[in-house]
Parts: sequence; structure tokens; C-alpha cells
Amino acid sequence: MINEITGNGGGIEYLPRRRWDTKMRILGSYEKAQKQIGYQPNTKFEEGLKKTIEWFNVNWDKITEAAKFGPGTSSAVRHEVVKAGAKV
Repeated sequence: MINEITGNGGGIEYLPRRRWDTKMRILGSYEKAQKQIGYQPNTKFEEGLKKTIEWFNVNWDKITEAAKFGPGTSSAVRHEVVKAGAKV
């Protein structure tokens, strides 16, 4: 679905499992949240995926800039620096 939405004709490449890939199949379900807190999704999966891809496209420059931090700097420290308004 992602390839279709983004126009990527490269297909899917299946690679050997990594040693930490222990789960053969992981399924997400909103049913538990629906039962416990009355959650009801408002967005169809494909529509949400399109919105997510659009958001990444619009914000890609900000994302790459925010991802830059020096060796040894934890992401938690980086987050606090950025939150304080400093450009790293």
C-alpha cells in the first residue's frame, strides 16, 4: 500500500530475519482500547497512511535537521536542547 501511495515502483525486498526478529507476526488492534476506554477510530487506515506520508513530505527538512546530533549525545538530551529553542 505504501509503494502504491508513494508511486514507488521498486517493489518489496524480503531479507533474512535478524536475530532479534523473534515474532513471526505482529498484529495491531484497536479492540482492547475500544473495550477499555471506548476508543473509536475516525480515520480509515489508507486515509491515515496517506496523511502520514503527506506530513513526512511537508516536514522532511525539519525532520532531518532535528535528527542531527553529535556522537555521544543521547536523543533525550537532544530533545531538551531543541525544546529550549537551540539549533543543534
